[in-house]
Formats: sequence, structure tokens, C-alpha cells
Amino acid sequence: MEYLKDIKTFIASKHVFCGIDIHFKHWNLCFICDGEVIEKIRIRNEYELLTMKLRRYSQARKISIVYEAGFSGFWLYRRLISDRYDCIVTPPSKIPKLENKVKTDKRDAEKLAFYLSAGLLKAVYVPPASIASDRRVVRRRAQLVKKQTRSQNTTSNTKRSFA
Repeated sequence: MEYLKDIKTFIASKHVFCGIDIHFKHWNLCFICDGEVIEKIRIRNEYELLTMKLRRYSQARKISIVYEAGFSGFWLYRRLISDRYDCIVTPPSKIPKLENKVKTDKRDAEKLAFYLSAGLLKAVYVPPASIASDRRVVRRRAQLVKKQTRSQNTTSNTKRSFA
């Protein structure tokens, strides 16, 4: 849904903010410039579609992007940074709460873009890919140790009850 007829002339040499609400099958995007919503759109969760949308805003002086930390991890952040976009990942606990309890994906994306433009969002530390892979190994080991302990406790409890 486009709100302006000629986006390119409106955003020329201005700062554009993009909020992304990420879900498993789709992403909701909201673009804001000078406090006005330029465009709200829903796309499939494909990086190529996102970059096509971002290229429409190439006339802008700068494009800043934000999305909420969650299940998807930091791969999107790393791709955007490698493509030279300004991007932050914000923790859900640091997003200011409004009195309005109606929560939709489009509103979440718009809220993220507005808060980013106002400078109200904090960024989380995004570890390098090598550290992230080490953390996955440590988490997996902890899962296996917990499973092994549970299995041993179940086995020892079973032996006692039959003895």
C-alpha cells in the first residue's frame, strides 16, 4: 500500500526508516520519512524481495532498518550489514509500550519504524558468526547432558520401584 504518488522525489536526500516485523512465512515492512508513513507492505520472507523493496529507496540519503530480536536469529542483520545497510536488532523488552493494546503485525512494523526515527530503540549486541556457532555447540551439549541425566534418573527410579 503506497501512500505517496511520487516516492522518489519525496525521499530524495532524506533519511528513511524501515521497521520489519518478522514472521516465519512473511515479513511486514513499514517505511517512514519525515514522520510520514510512505509505504506499508507484506512480503514473503525472502531476502531478495526485501532488497528489491529497499532499492526503491536508493534516492534517500540514508536508510535505517530495525527488526525485533526473536526466533529468526541474526542472519538478516548480517546480510543487511554486508550489503551496507544501517541496521539494528532491538530486544522486545526495550520497545516502549503504548496504552493501545491492539497488536497487529502492520502496527508493530510501523511502531518499530517510528521509534527508530525518534531514537527510542536500543540495539542488542550481535555476536560474530563464529561465536554464534560456538554458542550453538555449547547449547546443544547442555541439552544432551540434561537429556542423559533425565534418562539416568528415570532408569534408577525404575530399578528401585521393582526391587
